[in-house]
Amino acid sequence: MTTVDVKRFQVYRMDRFFAGSLLVSIGILLTTTGGSWDITNHLINRPEIFFSAPHTILYTGAGIAIVGSFTMLREQMLRRDPLKSLPTKMAVIGSIILVGAGPADFAWHQAFGLDGLLSPTHMMLVIGMLSSGLGGLVGVRLAVFDKTNPKPMFTTILATLPVWLAAAGMLHMLTLPFSNTVHFKFNPDPTLAVILATAAFPFLSSIILKSMSSMAGKKFGYVSVLGASFVAVAILTTIIPDEKIRIAIPFYLINLIPIVVADVILSNSQKKPLAYLAGAILGMGFFTLYFPLITHTYNEVLTISPVWPSAIISTYFTDLPKFYPIIALPAIAIGALGTAVSMKIFKEHIQKID
Repeated sequence: MTTVDVKRFQVYRMDRFFAGSLLVSIGILLTTTGGSWDITNHLINRPEIFFSAPHTILYTGAGIAIVGSFTMLREQMLRRDPLKSLPTKMAVIGSIILVGAGPADFAWHQAFGLDGLLSPTHMMLVIGMLSSGLGGLVGVRLAVFDKTNPKPMFTTILATLPVWLAAAGMLHMLTLPFSNTVHFKFNPDPTLAVILATAAFPFLSSIILKSMSSMAGKKFGYVSVLGASFVAVAILTTIIPDEKIRIAIPFYLINLIPIVVADVILSNSQKKPLAYLAGAILGMGFFTLYFPLITHTYNEVLTISPVWPSAIISTYFTDLPKFYPIIALPAIAIGALGTAVSMKIFKEHIQKID
């Protein structure tokens, strides 16, 4: 075998690892969108069965992620590349958790009927999503450095979106009052839920979008595309399925404005203070970006009255804005913090790659 043939063989193997990473990301994207749709179905009290459309999408995505993770594992075992060890482990461990979560969730439904949002099997699912999603994202990014990723920015957006969705799903699970059932009372303390939401959601938006800017080399457009993708998934899975709040779609699209503004700032300045300003803008917009579900979290503190699906719009636009002056300053500060953390992560990452 000639040197040229060896190099071609190595590139082929590298491409298989990239393909596995991309499959993991696609699978987790399907899993997170199916999970988001399932939450909406719970909210609007549609009949809950295991073999529902959201569950079908969710577990189809899990199957794709499993295939991708074991493709990564096989290639890692053949190449013994230490850089690919961590993402492979994350993807495989996440997939194993997903494999266990499916039968466990079915058994939970059989034993207890309707389950709440925060249940052991749902927590397993989200942990598996996060682990696999992060493994897929790191694998996709390593393929960029290896020059075996033919569409580096498209695939980076595709791999980052499910990580964002899974992390947001975890936060919703820990803050929404949808977890009390006949058998279990898993609802979080309302005040602690508001504190967590106010701290975590601005941080999540900021660190994800600033990281996208860093991965894109601060080129304009990629932050906006990632943000628009998140908005599109939210509309498709949390607003459109609930006919009572579809009227809010034009309002929800306003979320694109702060995202694009932050994109402009991040792509046109090398100065840290302006980067922090972009993070502050992204943090400040969390209250609308995570609509409509966040309505239920804050309403728990404002009033003890439940928010019925038909009352979401009136509740959000009348009572809940009273909270915004209180949470605005913390959200701004935490958004700036998310940017700072992202800058630190990517500074260290660049040093390691070099």
